[in-house]
Parts: sequence; structure tokens; C-alpha cells
Amino acid sequence: MGLLRFYALQSSNYLKTRKISYICVSNYININYNMIKHFSYLLLVIILHLPIPLLKAQKTEFYKKVKFGIIPQSSFSLNTYQKDPDAEALVLFDIGESYFDFRNITDIIHKRHRRIKILKKEGYDLANISIPIYKKGEVLEKLEAISITRNKLGNITRRIITPKEVYEEKLSKRWKLVKFAFPNVKVGSIIEYRYTIKSRFDVNLRSWQFQSSIPTLWSEYKVNIPSYYNFVRIFQGLTNFHKRSVTNNYVGISGGQVKAENLHWAMKDIPAFVTEKYMTNPDNFIAKVEFQLKSVNFPNQPPNTFFSSWTELEDELLSDSRFGEQIQKDNFGDEIINTVKKLKLNSLDGAKAIYKYVQYKMTWNKSKRLLANNITKTFRKGQGSSADINLALVSLLKRAGLYACPVILSTRDHEQINRFYPLINKFNYTVAYVSIQGKDYLIDATQKTLPFGLLPYRCLNGYGRIVRTDLRGKNNWIKLYNGTKLNESVNVLLKLDENGKLEGKLNIVERGYAAVFSRAISLEGKNNEKIKVDQKTKEKLKGLKVKSFEQQNLTKLNKPYQRNYEISIDEQSLVAGNRIYFNPLLYWKEDDNPFKLKHRIYPIDFGYKYNLYYYLNLKIPANYIVESLPKERLVLLPNEHGKFAYSVKQINNQELIIVSRFNINKPIFNSEEYKILKEFYAQIIDKQSEQIVLKRK
Repeated sequence: MGLLRFYALQSSNYLKTRKISYICVSNYININYNMIKHFSYLLLVIILHLPIPLLKAQKTEFYKKVKFGIIPQSSFSLNTYQKDPDAEALVLFDIGESYFDFRNITDIIHKRHRRIKILKKEGYDLANISIPIYKKGEVLEKLEAISITRNKLGNITRRIITPKEVYEEKLSKRWKLVKFAFPNVKVGSIIEYRYTIKSRFDVNLRSWQFQSSIPTLWSEYKVNIPSYYNFVRIFQGLTNFHKRSVTNNYVGISGGQVKAENLHWAMKDIPAFVTEKYMTNPDNFIAKVEFQLKSVNFPNQPPNTFFSSWTELEDELLSDSRFGEQIQKDNFGDEIINTVKKLKLNSLDGAKAIYKYVQYKMTWNKSKRLLANNITKTFRKGQGSSADINLALVSLLKRAGLYACPVILSTRDHEQINRFYPLINKFNYTVAYVSIQGKDYLIDATQKTLPFGLLPYRCLNGYGRIVRTDLRGKNNWIKLYNGTKLNESVNVLLKLDENGKLEGKLNIVERGYAAVFSRAISLEGKNNEKIKVDQKTKEKLKGLKVKSFEQQNLTKLNKPYQRNYEISIDEQSLVAGNRIYFNPLLYWKEDDNPFKLKHRIYPIDFGYKYNLYYYLNLKIPANYIVESLPKERLVLLPNEHGKFAYSVKQINNQELIIVSRFNINKPIFNSEEYKILKEFYAQIIDKQSEQIVLKRK
């Protein structure tokens, strides 16, 4: 089976929304269902000659103690969780099992049983349940759900969810959500549900997340895998298992038995997974186990390998009609190819011309895709997915005689690539690679504010894989971040009057990612560029009034983006008696420490380096003198990976100069550096909160 015909149906608890329990949602999928049925048919032919004993899953020791809807007194008495007093709810247990059923066509049976105690009103949204189901080949069975509430008098109210209260909602072309909500949930309520999913996709074994957005007392998963199937097991996050075992047993097939591997994992007292700023997809770090099918080996049949090497994955991509065949197309874009040849542009200028042509010819429909539909049609339409646009870009670069290839990657909001395993479902996006005179460039024409050689922020996620037709033995991994910084320089000239009002000029010069972000706001409006920029400024600078505005280099992406304002500010100083209190950093300061956790187990991923420079020339009222000024301060991270420098100087009786420099000099910090980075920000915020005090003469 081809790798692209086996986009693994790997499922996981999806934590994009903290307040809704997403259960076993899967990633980007494209399955050849006929091929899957073929495997089931082969196995069915092999075992038809044997009688059929009933296959039953074995209950675990913990599960034997659990009875649906029967709540022990200890659960009712639990009003707070001592290990996490702020927890809004608590998972009392979460138990799952998966096994193969050979009684008819081969199915994978997945069962789940979950019980949650609501501890605070903030946990009410956890009563909204969504169960993702693949539309073709999966069936939800035996859904039971009940809420149990005990009042102050000890009376118990039970509320069973009826079939009429369960409904379906479209999630995507291939997925639907089975949804229901527990009504009248109160603090102290216990909600419980269990269900079975029968899947005809015997190549898919569901993953299991032991951790969620609330703490969990007990999480357990048991999997039984017949020896015909060889799955790779991938663990991430916390691995302090209370129980972890691998044993062998036999499972019944049609009249006989086949040796199987019985896998069993359990965790207890699992902390809530708390998200924080500067991280990629939480699913990359939460405690879980995933399965990737490596091979299937039925009796008297040659083994079928699903992945063995990156070369095989690349071969599959290059032969796929939605990928490799697309970059061979030459029935579009003749005008730019002819222009490049006519002007006899050198390689770099030719590549830039083609890039700009595609950038403005096509509009991104916001769809992140690995594979294209039909780049000829989408090019003529002028709108398409990331794969449509960037595979068209690769095609045009190749036609111009340049060395260009696609690069596949995973965006920041998608799953993390595992460079040890060629798992195609971990990729969700395609960009273009071009090599010119020994220098490598990664380009993405989906965004009109991106200069040549710079990827959008969403793509700054480790490494991408170059998919070449040659140089197969070369290391084809490439860093997605090229070192470009977010660079912002703010220069302000202000005069303060005795009523606390400020008037003067503001100049902002942005380079790198700072310019990309600001240009995006204005260029998306096209006909309202000035209004867009002014609105953006006013939102960021509350209390500021713009009297006049001009900008430079809005569409000249290789130059700094500059904006000049005449401004007045009414709300940034306090007049109290004969004194004026004033924070000279105005709007360019950190008001809140983004790092609040005691410990962080995942990296701090800014995505890029950045430099923020702030300069203020302040003239104070003639009838005031300086009573106190903030002292100079220099704060450094080890190896100068971060730097904050701050100074306030009095030039003469009526003039002050304030300079602030804030630098982050590496894009990613590991979890061991969290404590010192947290303290670094704490010291910066403390210093930035200091005020200038002026006193009337």
C-alpha cells in the first residue's frame, strides 16, 4: 500500500479548545478504502476454514472495580483536588481499550469510559462532549451518558442522556462530530459516559492521551495486537507509568487462535496540561502513546510494508498525481517564463520575478495542504491552497531552468515531525525550495507581505523535508527559520504640558517579521491602506490620537516599513497635586509576565529572534523640575541569549532622553531554561513599571 494512500487514522484527544472535550480526533487523512478492504479480504480468506469462537476483550484490574453510574461515596465527598486546588474539574478515571475483531470482516474495536467531577463553575463547559467519527467505515455504538448530582440534603438526581439529545455535526469532508451536552450541571456534579467505536480500518490503531486540560486521577489504555500486524509505538510527554506491561496471549479468529501482544499502560495522579504563550501545538507535548503501522504479514502472503525509509516516502510523493505530477505541468504561466527569458534576468532576479508573479497572481484560500488539487485550474482561477500555490511556484521555477523542489513541513499548529519515522500524517503543508549559486532559499507565495526567502510565522516549526528527484543520498532536512529577526525601532519626540497632555511625533521603522505583520494588516485592505494602518496603531496605542500620518515602503518588501505620525496622548500621565507621574515607556513595555507556571515541561518557542528599540526625547513643562528618575538597568540571560538595557538621562533642566533595548537572541529555549527566562521577564517588567516623577517649582 502506498504511503499517501495510508494517511494514518491516528486519533488523539484534541486540546485546541480547553472547554470542550474532544475525543480521539484525527489528523490530515486520505485513505484508499479499497486497499484497506483488500487487506481485510485477504485475512478473511485465510481464516474462513476455521470455526468462530467469540472474541472478548479482557477487563483490567481497575476496570473490574468500575460500574457505570455507580458512584462511590469518596467521589461525592471530593470538593477540591489537593494537588491542584485551582482545578475547575477532575477526571476521576479515563479507561480505554482497543482490539481486533475477526468475526466478520476485520474490525478494530475501540472502547472508552470516562468519569469527571465538576469542581467549579469554570468547569461547566466540560459537559459539552464531542466524539469525532470517520464518516466512511466507522460506527459509534453503545453510547451511554449520565450526570449525577447530590444536593446538600444528600438527595441524588440522575440524568440520563437520551438518543434524541445526541446529534451529529460536520467537522470536515471526511469527519463528523457526534455531540451531546449534560444539562443542568452544577458544582459537584459527576458526568460519566462510555461508548464503542467499530472501525473497518484495520490499519488504524487509535492513540491514547493520558493527560488533558484538567488533572486526572487515573488513565489507562489496553491494546491487543495480533501477530499479523507490526505497529511502531511512539511515546511523548510524561512517562512515569504506574503500570506498563507487555505480555503475550492468544486471540480467537475463525475457529482457531493467533498469537497476540497484549499492551497495558496506566498512569495515576496526572497533572493538568496547562498551555502557555510561546508554544506550538499542545498535542506535541501532552502525555500520550501513538501507533504507526509498519507492516502486515498474513500467513501465506508476502509482507506488506507501510513505511521503511524516507526515500520510499519521497518516491510515493513524486509519483502521486497530487504532488509529483503537478510540478511537471507546463500549461500555465507562460507570460512570466517568457518575460524572464526576454529580460535575460540572472538566476536570483528571475526567481524573485517568478515568486512575485505567483504571489500577486494567486490568492491563498487559507487552506493548509500538503497535496494540490490541480494547479493549472487553480492558477487560472487565481485562488488555491498552500499546496496549489507553492507547487505551481516550484513548477514555474523549474521551467525557468532553476533548481527547485517542494519542501514538506508541519505548521506550528499541527503535529510535530518525527525525523526518525517517515510518518506522512505528521506533514500538512508544502513550500518551495530553490538553490541559487550555492545558497538555499525557502519561499512561500501564499502571503503577499512576505519578501523572497522568508517563510510565514506559521511555518517556523523546526525542519522541513526537501523532496528531490536527485541527490537522494543527501541530508534532505532543512531548517525552516533562516535567522531573520522581528525588528522594531520606535522613535518618539514629545512635549509634556502641566495638565499631563503629551504632543509630538512618532516614527516606527520595522524590518523582518515586524514588517511582515504590520504590512499584512494594510495590504489585506488594499483600498483602505491608510485607514487600516491607523486602526492598527490606535488599537495598540489606546489613548493616542493621530493628527497626521504617512508611510513609506508599504509594497517594497525588501525595504524597511516606515510610518510617521503626529500625535497627542491624554491618558499616560497622572497629575496629583504639585506632581506629575509618568511612565516614559508609554505603550512599549511588558505589562504582564507571559511565564506563570512553576515548571514548564515543553520548550519556549518564540519562532524567531527579535530586537525592540525604543527612544524618547521628552520635554517637560518649564515650571516643573525632575524629582526622581528610574535608575539605569542591564539584565542579561546566560550567553547573552537575552538582553534588556534601560536608561533615563536628564540632558538639561527641561529635557530627558529615555532609551530601552530588548533583545531575544535565540528562537527556542528548552524547558530547563524556563526558570531563568521567567525571572528575566520579571526583572524587565519590574523595571519598566517605574515612573518619572516631576515636581512643580
